Amino acid sequence: MRVYYGNTITKTETDGSVTALANVDVEIRVPGTTTKVSAVYASRNPADLTPLQNPIRTGATGYVEFWAEPGDYDLFIHDTIAPARIGDKTIGWAAVPGGDRGIPSVKVAQDGGLGLGAMDAAFLRQLVPLGTVIDWWRPASSYDAGGGAGNPPPGWAVCNGQVIASGQHDMGGGTLTLPDLRNKFILGADILKVDGGQSTNGDGTAADNAQHPNAPGIRGTGGANAGKDLRHTHGMSGHSHIAPDHTHNGVDHLHGISIYTGLLLAIISTLLARGTVLTLMGSAIIAVGIYIKARVEEEFLSQQLGESYAAYARRVPMLLPSRRSG
Repeated sequence: MRVYYGNTITKTETDGSVTALANVDVEIRVPGTTTKVSAVYASRNPADLTPLQNPIRTGATGYVEFWAEPGDYDLFIHDTIAPARIGDKTIGWAAVPGGDRGIPSVKVAQDGGLGLGAMDAAFLRQLVPLGTVIDWWRPASSYDAGGGAGNPPPGWAVCNGQVIASGQHDMGGGTLTLPDLRNKFILGADILKVDGGQSTNGDGTAADNAQHPNAPGIRGTGGANAGKDLRHTHGMSGHSHIAPDHTHNGVDHLHGISIYTGLLLAIISTLLARGTVLTLMGSAIIAVGIYIKARVEEEFLSQQLGESYAAYARRVPMLLPSRRSG
């Protein structure tokens, strides 16, 4: 079965226009050599054994076409006009015959009107295997489950738990119930698990099972494969707050807003180290800000805790900590 090749040799001009080139030789060669192929024909008919002259020279339209036996070829393109309008080049061509369920070579050569409908179903399934789940977005106002323009493309269905009738899908006989993925995340499945009720995962080792105890199985529906409620809470490490009206026994401790004391000490150290007017001014501004913030916190605590905090404040200085025994 001979295979068709057709192409127009062109040149792109400086203004962006494209010009078809006449008098350009297209020589069909054995791949990787300069040996010309003799079995090049003007007809698809296998009974026509009259070969074309090789190379084939383009006419006024710049178009070159021929038929050849299936196989791999090099096409050497050479401009016979001097000076050359285009440089010499070699392109590869795989002459693949079109079968009953394939794409006719003439259709490929024309490069027009080629849609998915022209492709074999088995080929399409290699591009997108049956059962593939993808993210697909449409504005909520445009989605129309009744068959309107908002529906997914032909061959696709929304995973909302719907039932696909027998004969309306290619995944075996009978009806097909799609998974309901609304408001759910998709989890990767363990291909070694055949039942969602199993609790193991991965390669079956104890360490791997302990690391992934709840992974779903590839064919399971229950157990680890069951729908999961992702609502949860987070715990915080234990800590405590000290109220002002309390006593301690036996251990001396420091009271006071020590963080502000530390900041003031850092400011004073910087001032002593630098000793410039700019440092003095900046230190004064920061110190005033710290004092105001400490006073605001004192007033807030007094309002919230009342007399108990007032008594605490009378015992403990605001900025300079003191050592007392409870």
